[in-house]
Amino acid sequence: MRLFVVLCGVAFAAVISSPARSAEPDEAVVGKWVSTEPAGQPMEFLKDGKFKFGWTKQKGGWKMADGTYKIDKDGKIKAGAMSGGVGLTLDFKFEKDTITGTIGAKNYTFKKQEEKKEPKKDP
Repeated sequence: MRLFVVLCGVAFAAVISSPARSAEPDEAVVGKWVSTEPAGQPMEFLKDGKFKFGWTKQKGGWKMADGTYKIDKDGKIKAGAMSGGVGLTLDFKFEKDTITGTIGAKNYTFKKQEEKKEPKKDP
């Protein structure tokens, strides 16, 4: 019994002293992502499970298709978007700071777009 108590104490101490876990994948994917391909589509994952995907490139930017996404604990993302009655289903994999997946027959890698910080104004 005494050995059991000691082992429980050691296990508890190990859990307490272990480094904090990083953000869960669903929180980490929230934001705007850009393809590493020069003309690749942008996409955006919102906190509420909504998803936006660059559908067609237009003068001055992209027309975004709206949809939804789900991500599992292993970082597998299932997303879908529709525009003009046409739907697209996408499967991605989130790892560290990249999202990878196949669109059509081409493999894509996406990097999170850095947020633009407003310069501080002097009072």
